[in-house]
Amino acid sequence: MVDPVQEAITYCKYHDTNQKLLYSCCALLLKEMHVRQTAMWAWDKATWVEIVGYNTQHFQDRHHAFLADWLNVTINLRPCIMNCAYLFGEIDIHLLVTDCDVVGSAKRIFGKQQVWIAEGVLEEAFKEKTQWSYLNIAGLSSCLCLALLRNRNPQVEKLTLPVLKQVYANPVGFAGLQPACVQLYHILRRLRIVTEAAFGFAPLELRVRKDGLPEPLGKLLDRWLAKYQGRKSAQPHMRSLLAKMLRYVVATYPNRIMPSQWTANMARRIASAISKMRTNEWTITPPNQLPATGPGKEYAASTKAYLFSLIRSFLNDGQDYNFFTLTFEPDSAFRTPRNILNAVKPYPKALSDANWEKLEQAGMSLTQEDLLSLREQADVSAHEASYPLTLVRAIALVWLFGGLRTDEIVRLPLGCIRPLPSPTEEEQDLWQHVCLLHVPVNKSCGEFDKPVEYYPAEAIQAWEAERPAGPQRVDETTGELVDFLFEWEGRGLIKTYLNRVLIPLLCRKAQLDTVDEKGPIRSHRARVTLATRYYKAGLGLEELRLWLGHLSILNLRYYLDVDDDWLNQSASVTFYAIRRRAHQVVNRPSELVPTEYALEDADSNLSVAVENEEELIPDNFLAHLFFKPQRSKRAFISAVHESITAMQRNVHLSSEELRIVYEFKDLLEKMNAHS
Repeated sequence: MVDPVQEAITYCKYHDTNQKLLYSCCALLLKEMHVRQTAMWAWDKATWVEIVGYNTQHFQDRHHAFLADWLNVTINLRPCIMNCAYLFGEIDIHLLVTDCDVVGSAKRIFGKQQVWIAEGVLEEAFKEKTQWSYLNIAGLSSCLCLALLRNRNPQVEKLTLPVLKQVYANPVGFAGLQPACVQLYHILRRLRIVTEAAFGFAPLELRVRKDGLPEPLGKLLDRWLAKYQGRKSAQPHMRSLLAKMLRYVVATYPNRIMPSQWTANMARRIASAISKMRTNEWTITPPNQLPATGPGKEYAASTKAYLFSLIRSFLNDGQDYNFFTLTFEPDSAFRTPRNILNAVKPYPKALSDANWEKLEQAGMSLTQEDLLSLREQADVSAHEASYPLTLVRAIALVWLFGGLRTDEIVRLPLGCIRPLPSPTEEEQDLWQHVCLLHVPVNKSCGEFDKPVEYYPAEAIQAWEAERPAGPQRVDETTGELVDFLFEWEGRGLIKTYLNRVLIPLLCRKAQLDTVDEKGPIRSHRARVTLATRYYKAGLGLEELRLWLGHLSILNLRYYLDVDDDWLNQSASVTFYAIRRRAHQVVNRPSELVPTEYALEDADSNLSVAVENEEELIPDNFLAHLFFKPQRSKRAFISAVHESITAMQRNVHLSSEELRIVYEFKDLLEKMNAHS
C-alpha cells in the first residue's frame, strides 16, 4: 500500500519548490494522524474542515503552538493543507471554508498553464461579445477557478450548469461570487458550452452593471450619491471618478471589494495608484466607441486632489450613514500628497483682446445667412437649426457681455433686463450705456442684479417682443415654475448649445479657430475674459467678486489671467508713484529736517528742488527713509506702510518684486521701532 504521507510529499515536491513549506506540511499532517490515530485517507469532511480551519485565523489559533514551538516557522501552510484535502480526501474544501486563495490553489493543482488557457478563453469572449474588460468583472477569475476545482477538470469546455449552480449556492462564498457566477454563465452561453436556456437561480439584477461595478458596490455608490448634499449637477462627474477608482479596487482586490473589507495597507496602495492614475486606465468604453489605445495622459494635479477629496467624503459619509464600518482612518490613509497639493495652481484661460473683439463684432453682426450653415452640421438638430435670428443674437450677446455661467444663461427668466435707478444729470451720460441683468440662483449665491453693457439689453428686448407665449416650466435648481427667456417651440435651451453650436458659429464668422494657444474656446472662457478685462480696466477685487457672484474673493484667482506685460506695466506705474511720492516728501523743508548721517549718505540729486512743477525721480527712492520728520516721523512711516500694503493687495507681483516689497516693509518697521 502506498503511504499517503509519502504521496503528499511527492505531490508537494512536484508542485512546490519551497522545501520549508514541504516539510512543514508533511510534519503537520503526521502530527494530526498521530493525534487522531487514524490514517489520512480515513478522515471525513468534518475532520478536514477542522484541520484546515473555517478561516485563516482559526487555522493559526489551532496550530500556533505547533508552528511556533516545534517548527519555528511563520509561513502559511493552510493553502497546502487545503490542496491535500482536495487531492487525497477528494473533498471540495474550497466550497466549505473562507479565506481561500482559489486562483493559487487551481494553479498548483492543475498547473499555471492550464489556468491561463482557461482565463484566455474568457478574455477572448469578452473582447468579441461585451463592452467590458475581463479584469473589470469582480471575482470572475476566482469564480472560474472555483468552478474548475469543483468540476475537477481544468478545461472550460467541460463546465456544466449543475457545477455553476453548486458554485452559486456556495454558502461561504465571497461578496462578488454570485454576480461573477451569473456573468460566467452568460459567457458560457455565448460560447455554446452551456446549452440550457434557463438560469433559474440567478436574477438579472445580479449582473455586472454598465459602469463595470459589481451590483453591491454599485448600489453602495448610488446610496451615497442619493444622500450627497452638494450640487446635483456635479454628481455625474463625481460618479465617473469614483467608479474609475472602484474598478481599480475590484480588479486588484477581487475578494475585498467592499470598503468594510479594506485594510490600512490596502488603502495606502489605492492612494498610491490614484496619485499615478492616467486617463485610459480602468475606464468603460461605450458600445458605439472604439477603446482608447496607449497609456493615456496622467491626470492633472487638480483632478487628483479632487479625487482624493471625493474618496474621503465617500468613506466618511458611509460611516456616518452606517453603510459600512472601516478599520482605518480615511482622512489619514487618503490624505492628498504634498506634491499634488503644491502642483495645484489656477490656470485662467482668458482670450486675447484681439480675438475677443473679433468675437464681439461677430456676435453683434450675425445675419440670417450665418444661420443657414447650421442646417448642414450633423451635430445640430433640426430644432436648433430653426432658431430665429433674434433668439440666436440674444444668446450670443448675453454670452459675450453678461459674464454668466452656462447654467445661468439657460435659466434666465423673462424680464431679466432692468434699468438702472434714476440717475442724476451728471450720471445720465455715463449710465445710458449700462443696464442691470437679473441673474437667477446659482451654485455660489442667490439671485442678484449685475450691471452689464447695453448691447445684450437691446437684443433681449427684441427677442422678448417676438418670443411666442408658452407654458411655464420647472427650474431644476429652485423647483419653481418659471417663464424662461430662451425658449423656442415649447422647448428650452440645451446647455450644450453654446459649446456645440453658438461658439463655433461665432468663430467661423470671426475667422478664428475654435482652439487657441490655451485650449478649446468654451463658454466659461467668456466669463474669465470679461473678469480679466474689467480688472485691468480698474475694477476693484471686491466689486469684481460681486459682479461675478462669488462668495469669496479667493475664487478670483481662477478668473484673473494677468500676463507678464500687463504685470510689468502695472508694477512700473505703481513703483513710479511711490518714488514720486517719496521725492515730494523729501523735498518739503518745512516738514522734514535731514539728520546728520542722512546728509552724508543721501544722493545729491535729492537736494535739487522741484522747479516749475517738474517731476524729478531720485535715483535712490529709498533715501527719504533716512530723513526724520519734524512733526511726526511715525505718521509718515505709517502712511508709507499703508501705501505699500495697498499696492501689494491690488497688484499681482512676481516673487522677486515681492521680496523687494517685504524688505521695504521690514525697513519701515525697524525705523518705526527706533523713532
